[in-house]
Amino acid sequence: MCTFKIDGFILRTTLESDYSARIAFITRPIGRLNLIARRLKYPGNPVGPLMTFSLDRLLVRRIPDSAALRIEELEVIEAFPRLSEEYQRFVCGSYIAELLIRAIPERSPCPELYDLIGPALRCLSECRDPRSIAFAVELNILSALGYSPSFTRCVGCNAPLAEKGDYQFSIGAGGILCPECLKNERTGIAEADCFSLSAGAAAFARMSLCKRAEQLKGASVSKGLGRELFRLLRSYKAYHLQIESNSAELLGALVSRA
Repeated sequence: MCTFKIDGFILRTTLESDYSARIAFITRPIGRLNLIARRLKYPGNPVGPLMTFSLDRLLVRRIPDSAALRIEELEVIEAFPRLSEEYQRFVCGSYIAELLIRAIPERSPCPELYDLIGPALRCLSECRDPRSIAFAVELNILSALGYSPSFTRCVGCNAPLAEKGDYQFSIGAGGILCPECLKNERTGIAEADCFSLSAGAAAFARMSLCKRAEQLKGASVSKGLGRELFRLLRSYKAYHLQIESNSAELLGALVSRA
């Protein structure tokens, strides 16, 4: 098909000049598309202004003798201007967007991940604390990818974990270890390879994974809890997915000075 219409989210816009840009566009039926937008400042240009963090309906054309796709027309269905206007929301939106761009293969549908985008952007736009939503959405992305850390049962023996008290979390094993498994050499997990995880961080993670995004608008994390969650998720992604996002440094700075 040379020309087609499709709905999706613009998650990244990279300007190449005043007149052209490359777009990371996420769709439900196809997955991630890398698109080209041209003639941006020409009079009568049907593409119009490109809005990062927006739900759009595009008319896309395949460039002749090329696999590249070009935007011919653009209609904004839903926009989230606060994500571009307010620094904290922009950083958290960029952090989530980069993770989704890396997680969703080009031209390969991932409906479970796509369905997270709209609720995440709406919640980021309206929430009390964007940092808490960034962490909650990140946990749900990991879950949709099949890499969700275990916060309710011991990863060694599958026994339910106590709801109170600090825990020992193993990045390699993918979750919390109960005291018995931590001492048991047969698990193959050394205590030195674990780090302490507070009850508050574990409770936040459990809440994030069992509630919808719109139910988390009032959630907030303290500076200490934010730093703990940031450290946990950054180490976990690096180990299990080999992902290190560029926007992580911005979020880390935001968390540290909160």
